[in-house]
Amino acid sequence: PYLWAQWLSGLQFLNNKSSKVADTSVSFENMQQTIKQLRKRIKSRLSLLKQLSSLERGIVPLTSEAMTLFPTKIVAKLSSWKRSTFSDFSALAHTKDLIENGLAKESDIFFTAVLDRGSAKLTADIVVTPDYPSVAPLFVVSLQWHTERTALNDVSVQEMEEEVNVHYGEMLFNKAHDQILTNQIQRLLMCFDVYLETELQNAEE
Repeated sequence: PYLWAQWLSGLQFLNNKSSKVADTSVSFENMQQTIKQLRKRIKSRLSLLKQLSSLERGIVPLTSEAMTLFPTKIVAKLSSWKRSTFSDFSALAHTKDLIENGLAKESDIFFTAVLDRGSAKLTADIVVTPDYPSVAPLFVVSLQWHTERTALNDVSVQEMEEEVNVHYGEMLFNKAHDQILTNQIQRLLMCFDVYLETELQNAEE
């Protein structure tokens, strides 16, 4: 641990045969990188806290860059956002494979979002890792509309999960990389609209 602390603070000592105590150029470079990473980490955490605060009030904050990715009008709304637990997440039937594959762990942070449109309700159980935003949040979706629908019994629900879990790279920007969580939620709202409107059209035909 002592050697690790030396490295973290930028101290890289040479061997005993060297006349120098430490290589100052290497030490300076390591220290600069350490400070840079710490600043980046703090900035990401502050951004996440701001997003969570807005989501608790039912607001999905978007940057001007992100707004170009979504329709100007989305009917579905975020009606609830609350903190969840690993126990709640693991109790769901459609999360078993994710836990077994190590995609959700007790050390992660869990949230539950509820999206509404008319009589339809979509519940998203969300996993945020300590490495956010380097690792994008994971969404597990269930839909209550006439019947209970999940990725296990509805291909369209599976496709909604893929939109936010697989194609999240389309929603990343240099200046708003930390905003990936709210961008994913906005895309899920958009997908929810598309799903319901498609189902209604199919029913009419």
